[in-house]
Amino acid sequence: MNAEIKARWLDALKSGKYKRGTGFLSYDGRHCCLGVLCELAVEDGIITKTGLRGPTFDYGIGKDVSQFGLPAKVQAWSGIDNPLGRFKSGLRGNLSSLNDSKESLADASYDVVIPTIEAYF
Repeated sequence: MNAEIKARWLDALKSGKYKRGTGFLSYDGRHCCLGVLCELAVEDGIITKTGLRGPTFDYGIGKDVSQFGLPAKVQAWSGIDNPLGRFKSGLRGNLSSLNDSKESLADASYDVVIPTIEAYF
């Protein structure tokens, strides 16, 4: 993963600016950890954010648009090679599943995903 983008992403997750959500990149004012990365890509002009379906947002450009996983342009920009943030170094699973896991639902912060991003991305 691009080290500068990783640092910005971790800062954004720790900032308190975003509330953790599940099921979508962005839904009703909450963001999956991957949705926060998409917000940074929007800030940098890599993709756009459009509200198409009520409280959810789509991220991307043209046919490369998603509500659930990283668009290809965000993957290329960030250096994450999978739309769901697949773990590297032999770990099984992905950031999307970790963000949405039942064990983490009681906690509205990103504390459950930050150590994994720090160690494995």
